[in-house]
Amino acid sequence: RFQAQLLTGRTQKVEVVYSGEIAREDVTLVTTAVLKGLLDPILQAKVNFVNAPLVAKERGIQVVQIKEDREETGWASLITVRTHTSEGEHMVGGTLFYGNEPRIVLIDGYRVDTIPSGHMLVIPHTDKPRIIGRVGTLLGQQDINIAFMQVGRKVIGGRAIMVLSVDSPVPEETLAEIAKGDGIFDVKQVTL
Repeated sequence: RFQAQLLTGRTQKVEVVYSGEIAREDVTLVTTAVLKGLLDPILQAKVNFVNAPLVAKERGIQVVQIKEDREETGWASLITVRTHTSEGEHMVGGTLFYGNEPRIVLIDGYRVDTIPSGHMLVIPHTDKPRIIGRVGTLLGQQDINIAFMQVGRKVIGGRAIMVLSVDSPVPEETLAEIAKGDGIFDVKQVTL
C-alpha cells in the first residue's frame, strides 16, 4: 500500500525480491499480499488475497518472484518490491526489526528507517540547505505536527529523499506549496 501511493503511470511489471532468511521459506502468500497492497488502492474493483494474482494477470502486469539466499547488508531478511510503470520504476524495501516491528528501509535506493503507519510524506529533493526547514515551516503554518523524519542520501549535494510522519493529513494546497520549493522534485502523501 505504501508503494502504490508513490506510483504514477500504468503498472507493467512487479518484481518481488526476497533476500536472506526469508528466501528459504514459501513466500507465495507474501507475493500475493504484495499484489493486493499494490492493486487495491488504485483499482475500482475490490482486490483480495484470492483474486490478486488473477487481477494482475488480467491487467497485463508481469509478476516476477526472486529469491536470493544471501543476507543484505544489515538485514537478516529483506523484501524488496520493484514496480515498473509507464512513467518509470520505483523500489521499496522492507524488513522486520526485533522480529515483529515492520520498517521501510529502502526507497528508490536510498536507505531510510521508517515505520509504515499513519500519514506520511515522501519528498525526493536535492540535498542542500533550507529544504527541510521550509517543509517544516509550511507544515507548522498549517498546525501539522511532524512525528518523525528520515533523510536518505547517497552523496552530499546530490539527490536525496525525505520521509516525514505527520499527525494529520496534509491539505492539497500545502502539498502544492511544498512541491513549488527550489530543489523539490515531487511530493507524495501516503496514508496507511
